[in-house]
Amino acid sequence: METVYCPICGKEYKNVKMHIRKGHEREPEEVIEEAFGQKLTQEERQKGAFQQQQIEEMRSRVRGRTSDLRETQMNRLKEMNNTWQDRKKTYDKVMKERIENITNK
Repeated sequence: METVYCPICGKEYKNVKMHIRKGHEREPEEVIEEAFGQKLTQEERQKGAFQQQQIEEMRSRVRGRTSDLRETQMNRLKEMNNTWQDRKKTYDKVMKERIENITNK
């Protein structure tokens, strides 16, 4: 993926617009106008809005997958705990029987 330098701090970023918004708390359009002395065309603004929409959709899908993964992990942990509890009960029962057999002899 192509990287772009931030006109404010000079560091290289894959998504310089997001960096400007979050890192410098400014709107990228303002910074572009200041740095390059030109305003974005309507076509450029629409392209940026479309890309931002795609990013938001991808984030939404990732959030959904993350919550599904958490739910799956929690269910597996519960199953493991239940299995462990069952095995512990069985072990305790067997050991109690063995102890009784030894003491009754």
